[in-house]
Amino acid sequence: WYPCNLVKCRQNQLQVQWEDATISILSKDEVRRFGNRKKLLEDSQVSAAKRRRSATADTSSMPRSLTLPRRQLPPHRYVLAPMVGGSELPFRMMTRRYGTQLCYTPMIYSGPFSRDKAYRDAAENGFQTCQEDRPLVVHFCGNDPEVLLTAAKHVEHQVDAVDLNLGCPQRVAHAEHFGAYLLEEKDRPLLCSIVKRLSDGLSVPVFC
Repeated sequence: WYPCNLVKCRQNQLQVQWEDATISILSKDEVRRFGNRKKLLEDSQVSAAKRRRSATADTSSMPRSLTLPRRQLPPHRYVLAPMVGGSELPFRMMTRRYGTQLCYTPMIYSGPFSRDKAYRDAAENGFQTCQEDRPLVVHFCGNDPEVLLTAAKHVEHQVDAVDLNLGCPQRVAHAEHFGAYLLEEKDRPLLCSIVKRLSDGLSVPVFC
């Protein structure tokens, strides 16, 4: 258990702030209430000590997947950046023939991708791949930690990393509040909560 402060309660979700000032949205089942902060800190210290002892214990009999839970990207120097209308599967495969070592998908809208199977299956909406299309980074836009995580979970085992769009300057990005418009100081807690949620919930690296 990690100490945090309650910021807002919405139905079955709680918005909490961690000691490093980042914000996360958690379900009520993930949060335990402590009335005594001193006891909370003592329990946290005991838990941390147990984790340290566990980390230093002999893991020779454990499967390798348990000792290295997050998959690592292979070495890469030549990268195909995400381009709308440019970095779809056929173009990625062509560039790989000429030395590209890491490719990004085009920008994908996390909202409809997270909830609509027909949208996910349509190649024109950004995600189409094949066995030879690796290593691959899926490039999402959005501003909701849970929606982004759900979207990423659909393709987690088909990609090598997940990238959050923080550069799109288009009018639609301003209207829907994503891309470059998440970089203002007022959105720092939201942005940190997105990165933390993705990092905690995925087995692949997270870029932004």
